[in-house]
Amino acid sequence: MPTVKQLSRIFSDDNSLNRLQDQLASALNPILRNVQGDLSGPLESPSVVALQGRAVSSVAPATGNALIWTGSQWAPGTAGGGGFITSVLPPLVVVSGVLSIPQANATTDGYLSAADWVTFNSKISGVTATSPLSATGTSTRNIALTGVVAAANGGTGLSSPGTVGYVLTSTGTGWTSSAVPGGTPSGPAGGVLGYTASTYPNPNGLAAVTFGIPGEGHIPVRYGADTFGNPVTTIFQQDDSVYVQNNVNRSIGMRAGKALTGQFGTNVIGGDITLKGGIGATNYSGGGGGAAYLLGGDGGGGSWPGGAALVQGGIGASTDGVGGAAEVVGGTGQGTGDGGVARLKGGFAGPSAAAGGNAYVEGGSGGAGRNGGDVYILGGANQLTNATGGDVTIRGGDGTTDGTVFIGDTVTAAVKLATTSIKTHINGPTRLTPKATQTITAATDDFDPTTTYLPFDVSGGNYTLTSTPTILTANAVAGQIVILHNIGTTNHIKVDRGTGQALSLAAPTQTINPGGSMVLVFDGSYWNEIAHITATSV
Repeated sequence: MPTVKQLSRIFSDDNSLNRLQDQLASALNPILRNVQGDLSGPLESPSVVALQGRAVSSVAPATGNALIWTGSQWAPGTAGGGGFITSVLPPLVVVSGVLSIPQANATTDGYLSAADWVTFNSKISGVTATSPLSATGTSTRNIALTGVVAAANGGTGLSSPGTVGYVLTSTGTGWTSSAVPGGTPSGPAGGVLGYTASTYPNPNGLAAVTFGIPGEGHIPVRYGADTFGNPVTTIFQQDDSVYVQNNVNRSIGMRAGKALTGQFGTNVIGGDITLKGGIGATNYSGGGGGAAYLLGGDGGGGSWPGGAALVQGGIGASTDGVGGAAEVVGGTGQGTGDGGVARLKGGFAGPSAAAGGNAYVEGGSGGAGRNGGDVYILGGANQLTNATGGDVTIRGGDGTTDGTVFIGDTVTAAVKLATTSIKTHINGPTRLTPKATQTITAATDDFDPTTTYLPFDVSGGNYTLTSTPTILTANAVAGQIVILHNIGTTNHIKVDRGTGQALSLAAPTQTINPGGSMVLVFDGSYWNEIAHITATSV
């Protein structure tokens, strides 16, 4: 391609014109030599780098390629289809715009070659099986169990279960189907399982029932014999080796049978429960009977208390039924032997406890609007002879200082030591617990007869016990006794009777001088003098 210099020169003999043309070409050539737009490079040898402003790839095309728009530039590629493929998912690949799938190997997915297919097909047809397994089919092999599995391979070694009712029995090396050892049980289910009407294979009395307490039910039992032929009853303990995670206790319950509906109005009571110690031996020198214990459960870790041991009578019927009695009875003596002692003891103190547990004898709670049950502590009755019945002793516990016996408390309405016409004996010294000493400082002070023994002192003068000061009657009860004892050393109180006074005295005026006492009993209206001792009469 000719240069600008060559195109723009005017041939002339005028050297001045030729020099001017050379200077002008020299100035214009740098501007016109580099082209722009879709072309690139010098004007005399430009390159096409774009079509209509869109870039053209510099990649050399292959035979049969077409110029295809990739989305960002024109590039060589295979014509046809829905567009130019730039990426695919394995096992497909794209190389220079060509889509293909390679042959598979140990690490790359791809197509299966004919040689590999022949190898794979021959593997399937070559599968064999040995008894008790069998293989059928050619292109598709079926494996089936057709024989007997030996005991060594986890089977029974038997081709059939055997006779109806037979069981599998180990021979040490295998299994055999044989009758139940000892024969099938029949006849009455003896022992603790029931009665003559209770027969195998479904003896009565073994079905578990649920009580109101979670985890509680009947105790399962088994009747048998030891090696000497002696009858043995086994009580199965519930497994306590696994902790219960939901805080439900594992109780064991015993309940006698419920009576069936009575016929023709017959009153049929429920069954009894007897807890009895074993009978002592009778041969040689004999032996004592076994004890029967009813113990509450021991407390767990920390300072938790032990469980209560409850002996409770049954609940009465819903229509005004009386609750059943709960008795703790000592054993009956035989011949000239004494009856057994019935003891009700509180729990023994632990290693660090200061006191033993309390023992309560409490009557049952009454129903709606009904009185609570009474508590009777009775000595044993004599049997068949004119001997005296047993005594009842209530005493505090032995110790460095013996325990005190309290009958009644701050909420007890009344304490009766005996009923009408029954003699009451108080052995040993009798002590009246005194009220705190009251000091009479003015004529307005009152005596409040809340206890039997009222010690008082007088300060500031001598006073007359008429209306001021006075002994109160508001809280007094008929038959109440009060002892007024002047423990002072200087002043006295005069006790006057008269109209409107609640005092009935042996004389119009009685003086309780220092050291003196007066005994009064309330008849419901008046305090009556029954004894009066002055210090000078001692």
